[in-house]
Amino acid sequence: MRGGHQMALDHLAKQIYLFGGWDGYRDLADFWAYDIDANKWRCLSVDTSSDGGPTPRSCHKICFDYERKRLYTLGRYVDSSLRDCPDSMRNDFYVWNADTAQWLLICEDTACQSGGPCLLFDHQMCIHVTRQVIYVFGGRELHRSDTHSGGPAGLEGVDSYYYQLQHGGLSSSSTPSSSHRRLLPAHTYSGLHSYHIATNTWTLLRCDGRMLAPRMGHSMLLHPTADCLYVLAGQRIKEQLTDFVRFDLTTGRAVCLADHACKPSGCGLTQRATLDAELDEIYVLTGERNTLLFCD
Repeated sequence: MRGGHQMALDHLAKQIYLFGGWDGYRDLADFWAYDIDANKWRCLSVDTSSDGGPTPRSCHKICFDYERKRLYTLGRYVDSSLRDCPDSMRNDFYVWNADTAQWLLICEDTACQSGGPCLLFDHQMCIHVTRQVIYVFGGRELHRSDTHSGGPAGLEGVDSYYYQLQHGGLSSSSTPSSSHRRLLPAHTYSGLHSYHIATNTWTLLRCDGRMLAPRMGHSMLLHPTADCLYVLAGQRIKEQLTDFVRFDLTTGRAVCLADHACKPSGCGLTQRATLDAELDEIYVLTGERNTLLFCD
C-alpha cells in the first residue's frame, strides 16, 4: 500500500511505469514496470538512488517521452523537520533511459537555473513529444526560510506578490523577485514553467494570478495536436478552485472555459483526468459517483 506515487504510460510499448511514493512510514525509491498484455509487474529497481537515480520521494511528478523512451521526474515533498538541511531542499531533475535502463542527473537544482522552478510538490508536469518541451505548472513551493514578508494580512511571500499584481501594484510583465521567492514558503505556489530538452533551458511562462492562478492538487493535460494545456480545478491556500482553463502554447493566451466546471473535491477524494486527443474528449475522475466528460 502506498500513496504519493507516480505512474506514466508508454502506449506504444504497452508499459506502465510506477516510481516512488510513501508507504505510511517512509518515502520509497522503488521503480516498477507493468506489462499490459502479459498482465505482469516487473521490478526495475528496488532503490533507484543506488543506481545513480533519484532518492526516495513522494508527491513528485513523472512524464514519459514515448518516442525517445525517456522518463523524467521532478519535485518531491520534504518534511518540515528536514528543511533546514540545504541538500534536502534541492529540486533535482532526473531522466531515465528505457533503452539502456540508466539514470542521468540533468540538474542538481533547477532553482539555480534561470527560469527554473524551486523545490515543489503536488504540481503537474506534461511533455510535448513533438516540441520536446516539458511543461510544469502549480504545486506548493518549499523553501528553507520561514520569514514573513510584512505584506497584507494572510498573504506572505509570493502570495503577497500576486496580491500586488492583481491589485495594480505590479505590472503583468513583472516576475517575483528573489526576496519574494524566499519568503514564507507555506503559502507559495509555482507558476507555469517550460523546459526545452535540446537546449537544457527553463523559461517562466506565467507567474501571475490572472486567469491561470497558481495552485496545487489540480489536473493538467496537454493536447499535442491543438498545442494547448488544459488546467482543471485545484486548491489555493484554503480555496477550492473549480475553473477550467485552456492555455495556448503558441500565443501564450489563457482562456477560462468554465468558472464552475466541477464540484470541489471532498475530503479524502483525489481528482484525476485524462485526455483522448483523437476524440477531443477529457475524462475527469473526481472521486464522486459520476465521471465528468468535457468535449472540446
